[in-house]
Amino acid sequence: MQKNSRNFAHEMKKIIFFAIILVLLTPLSVNASATNSSFSHDDYLFQDAAYSEQPLREIRAVWLTTIGGIDWPHSYAQSPSSAKRQQQELCSILDRLVAAG
Repeated sequence: MQKNSRNFAHEMKKIIFFAIILVLLTPLSVNASATNSSFSHDDYLFQDAAYSEQPLREIRAVWLTTIGGIDWPHSYAQSPSSAKRQQQELCSILDRLVAAG
């Protein structure tokens, strides 16, 4: 059973890695095709005045992967001190995200 869970975690890491690569490369291909046309980037974004207005609310999110310790936790809590270390690690991650905006 231990070996199967390791294989599963390894396969999940590969899937997540390829998903991230796909997400990162998609805007590059969209931008590349947009630059070959006769319209500018602004023409696509602001064809209507309604699109140029600022939204009333903004929602921001972050994906924090906990499967296999990819993002967090890097070690599993097995004692009160390691649980405290996990909490500090998560707080550090969240502080960096807040600072990044």
